[in-house]
Amino acid sequence: KGTRRPISGANVFVVGRDDLYTVTDAEGKFVLSLQEPGSYSLSAVAMDFDKSRPVAVIIDSNQTEPAMLTMYLMPTTLAPVVIQGSRNEDRVGKTVLSGRELEQVAGGGADPLKAVQALPGVTTANDASSEPAVRGSRPGDNVYYIDDVEVSYLYHLGGIVSVLPADIVSDFNLFASAFGPQYDDVTGAVFDVGLRNPRTDRLGGKVNVSLLYSELLLEGPVSDNQSFFVSARRSYFDLLVKEINNEEEGVRFSVPNYYDYFAKYVWDVNDNNRLKFYLNGAGDEVDLTISEDSDIAKNEPIFAGDSYSDTDYHNQSLVWDSKAGKHNNRLIVGHRTTNSRGKSGNAFEIDSTWDEMFVREAFRYRRFTNHDISLGGGYNKYKVDIDAEGINPQCGEFNQENCYDFTNAPRASFDGTLDVNFFSGFIKDRWRFAKQATWVTGVRYTYEDYLDGEFVEPRLGLEWELSSKNLLTAGWGKYHQFPDGRYVIENFGNPNLSHIKSDHWVVGIASRLSKKWLVKSDVYYKTFEGFVVGDETQNFVNGGSGESYGLELLVKREPVDKLSGWLSLTFSDATRKNDKTGESFTFNYDQPVIATWVANYRFSRKYHLGFKWNYHSGSPYTPILGGQETEAGSGRYIPVLGETNSGRLPAYHRLDVRFDIDWTYNKWKLQTYFEIINAYNQCNVAGYDYDVEYTPESKEKVCQLPFLPSFGVQAEF
Repeated sequence: KGTRRPISGANVFVVGRDDLYTVTDAEGKFVLSLQEPGSYSLSAVAMDFDKSRPVAVIIDSNQTEPAMLTMYLMPTTLAPVVIQGSRNEDRVGKTVLSGRELEQVAGGGADPLKAVQALPGVTTANDASSEPAVRGSRPGDNVYYIDDVEVSYLYHLGGIVSVLPADIVSDFNLFASAFGPQYDDVTGAVFDVGLRNPRTDRLGGKVNVSLLYSELLLEGPVSDNQSFFVSARRSYFDLLVKEINNEEEGVRFSVPNYYDYFAKYVWDVNDNNRLKFYLNGAGDEVDLTISEDSDIAKNEPIFAGDSYSDTDYHNQSLVWDSKAGKHNNRLIVGHRTTNSRGKSGNAFEIDSTWDEMFVREAFRYRRFTNHDISLGGGYNKYKVDIDAEGINPQCGEFNQENCYDFTNAPRASFDGTLDVNFFSGFIKDRWRFAKQATWVTGVRYTYEDYLDGEFVEPRLGLEWELSSKNLLTAGWGKYHQFPDGRYVIENFGNPNLSHIKSDHWVVGIASRLSKKWLVKSDVYYKTFEGFVVGDETQNFVNGGSGESYGLELLVKREPVDKLSGWLSLTFSDATRKNDKTGESFTFNYDQPVIATWVANYRFSRKYHLGFKWNYHSGSPYTPILGGQETEAGSGRYIPVLGETNSGRLPAYHRLDVRFDIDWTYNKWKLQTYFEIINAYNQCNVAGYDYDVEYTPESKEKVCQLPFLPSFGVQAEF
């Protein structure tokens, strides 16, 4: 407290337990995993301090069932510490990283959620997107939570940056498959982001300026038991450069812009009740104009003219946590509005508003020290206003041949309101039936009244502690997912579609080799049925299936000293099958080998250097064999395609470098980072470009991000 400097290298341990210990990193932070709720005595020991008078600190984690910890800090200069246990005790198919670990990953622009692509089993479409595809599922098959509240989308402009400021992210949990019954219905993965609480000692804030955006954060106490933080960000390139005109390509566009805001207010009503209020939202806007004499318009005249996309969402929610004896309760009530407006030349125009009211309840009862029962449920009411008119091609991953001739595609329109109600409930039993073994059994019930879908889906998990340092996990579950909205709208889609279904299997083992090293490996298998396929008479039908399987390995060096980071390896295979035609093909996001190496080295409290090297097998694509004139003498060509996804792009590899400098000036704490994206300027191929007649001789590579420097400055007061 006297110097306001963090203490690195302090040993933190549970009194009386030789196996529960860790060491603070260069910022004085540490992570200590406690497997069971209860009372613990922690001690922190550091050398070379003048005073040794004990300081007692009562720590209460912000959990449904907190671990009450009493810590005796021997050095009086050791800053107050917040101990927070795992927000979800389930360990099947789970990867956990702190917000600080993700924030320092090179190439992420200090954005912790953009850095999740460095985790095993996670990939993206290309450098322009951070939206994650996990274990054979698409990015749209995931569900995203922020402090247990679902959000409309997590990334701006398709993945350029996340909607959350880095500084407010506490930790990140990824459930890649076989997740528990308490989560919503998707066939992909669960991204569970936890936020820190506002500071309670004084009013403070941060100003952040990077290459992409500017940000302001304010936080502090309102009273002894109330505190807040509020953050706002906006991109600013559009304020400096209004328009970019590419005369050679015949395209003129305004610089995209985005904004987001997040506010959290915490009120500790008493020892047993806490209220949290949230206001958050985000918006993205981009527009362009395609000239009639451009190559794009020559191939697809219908896209000539003005196009734009304007999307935003706004969320208001209240979370009430209460506890009484063996009972814990969490009630979430909220409202969210999502607006989407778009136009694409003369091809399509839409204006839609999704208005959602939601209630979620989770009740937990601890019968005994080794036995928990959780009950919960939810209700979501959607009112969707849609005004849409335009082309309606049966285009998708199962019908790629329909994605190259939009000008001749049939047209459709819809102007109306959809009312959709979702009801859900779950029960989960977590029973430590032996000293080293825990069963997690559960069932989820869901009903929605638009497609009239009703599901009762079991989910099972096993956690077996082979020793104090080795954990074996296994899980299985049945899952389903509502089809994308465009597939079920009358006239454009088929309101009689069924839900997409999936089964998940996973077996994993995690070994804590020492306080510095963790090794974790998962083997998974997933099946899918009911994918949506284009149909000439009904627009779309459930006619696709698929499977994915793989092996993942994570070797992690914990941030307990100067060197930290991880190596992740993924070996996988993902396929799709058109059940109508019998055609099987490689999944769009299939990358059989993925390797990521993240290394961070802190030379001192002031200087930090980081690297990230990523490699993956090239993405699959459908070869273009040549061109075919749509009508004799028309001069307009469409491509002749080879077999679906039978080609594969060259292997991808990229090195990113990051250098941080932390320093102080008067009462300001400054953090500066410099990054180099694609340090050796590798041309990672995103696809191929052709002339207007699609002649094979005109085939040219389209490269992704080149050598690109970036920077950011953050000032804390």
